Amino acid sequence: MDEDTKQFFEAQFKNSANQQCVDCKSAKPQWASVPLGCYMCLECSGQHRSLGVHLSFVRSIDMDKWKETQLKKMQLGGNAPLLALFDKFDLGKLSIEERYNTQAAEYYRQHLRALAEGTPTPQEPSLEDGRKRYVPAPRSNTAAATEQSFGSSSGQVQSKQSG
Repeated sequence: MDEDTKQFFEAQFKNSANQQCVDCKSAKPQWASVPLGCYMCLECSGQHRSLGVHLSFVRSIDMDKWKETQLKKMQLGGNAPLLALFDKFDLGKLSIEERYNTQAAEYYRQHLRALAEGTPTPQEPSLEDGRKRYVPAPRSNTAAATEQSFGSSSGQVQSKQSG
């Protein structure tokens, strides 16, 4: 890890909320979710990995190389704002899978990305909607055409029915 990144994380861990896992509260988290800007322990990082990169992209604080845009999300995020969101939407007692698959968690991912990119932030969901399960938007025709061209041996695009 380069010296600037090391100093960045040292500064991040001066915040007491970042000194424990966002999910299980164990001390000295060594992993981070970039889209959520939060810190976690090794065990919880495994659960985040199983969610898929569209929900939580996990990096090692010490072992991975960090891009400037990723560090920006970590700087703008941190455990405290994410935990405040969980409290606001009463998500704290849900499992990791349930909590990060809510509309409130998706709002937070989009909000953090917009702040990092300097683009308009999304509208926060209502308390009722925030607790609802997040369902990703259907893939665009462009993505389906790319899959047809590159990923399908039969040349047919199979559609998935939502439910």
